[in-house]
Amino acid sequence: MKRNICIFGMAWLLLLCFSACGGDGIYESLSDSEHGEETTPTVEETMPVVEETRIIETDSFSTEHTETGCIETEESFCGESETIFDSFTVCESHVFGQWEVVLEQTCTQEGQSIRWCTICGHEDAKVLRMRGHDYEVTSTVAATKIMDGSTTSVCSFCEDVKTDIIPAIGSIGLEYVEVEGGYEVSGRGRCTDTEIYVPKTYNGRQVKSIGRHAFLQDKQLTKLVIPEGLTVIKYAAFYECYNLRVLLLPSSLSKVEASVFTGCRLNTVFYVGAHSDWENILFLSTSSLDDAQLYTYVADGATQLPQRVGHFWYYENGEPVKLIMTYDRNKREYVRVYED
Repeated sequence: MKRNICIFGMAWLLLLCFSACGGDGIYESLSDSEHGEETTPTVEETMPVVEETRIIETDSFSTEHTETGCIETEESFCGESETIFDSFTVCESHVFGQWEVVLEQTCTQEGQSIRWCTICGHEDAKVLRMRGHDYEVTSTVAATKIMDGSTTSVCSFCEDVKTDIIPAIGSIGLEYVEVEGGYEVSGRGRCTDTEIYVPKTYNGRQVKSIGRHAFLQDKQLTKLVIPEGLTVIKYAAFYECYNLRVLLLPSSLSKVEASVFTGCRLNTVFYVGAHSDWENILFLSTSSLDDAQLYTYVADGATQLPQRVGHFWYYENGEPVKLIMTYDRNKREYVRVYED
């Protein structure tokens, strides 16, 4: 009898325990089992969803950033790994701090500034435009009739130095007409010079040519200097300029039309180029030029003598200086000959 009472008491206690622990769920499971249906939680219901984002890898661990947090996987030496989940804040609207310059812009190179969100650390960058030089003129050498001038400028930011050439003024008062690409000298005009220096530019544009009959029978003209950039001397431009003795022609000259120097009494022609370049000029007439002595240009003639026989010249203070070279058989070297 006592034994039966003990068994009944233990059964009662077990029933109470099942009720406290959710016995209904157990009965439901048993009931489902009786009907042959088992309910098993799916992987999607038990595993957290991790959205695909960038992964930053290091030697010992990798970090995956998602919208809800940070999953860090640390790998041990034996190949096993441990995953730790750490949440962080996602910004709907970033709150940025002050811009910080990480690369200074210069006159010739762009820079960069960066700022970070104070909530999530998001980085924002912007390009700083290059400044560009800000030059200030520090010195000026004035141009003259025969010599170029110049200006020297220094950048106020980087101290870069540049030099700009001011073209020689040339003879004042000459007449010009506009042509394709620049201007053409059409006559003496109000100029009273006996030695005429044609300027490189007029009204800021290149002087390209000397026109037909520009100095026809000009008795005042004794010397003519034509600048670089001029390419053509047109028909009879200096016809019967009896007193013209000295002529300086540029390397840019490509064509001399007929009767240009007919009737002139030239004795010296300075050419800003080599003898081979002179032969490439198209001369429709060489009258008077054939009687003159041709001198070809050597840029360093003032400091280094040409090692060949010939008639050369170089600039000194804006004017041509003759340099005549011959070979001394006794000394076995090239020597300079000075005119009487």
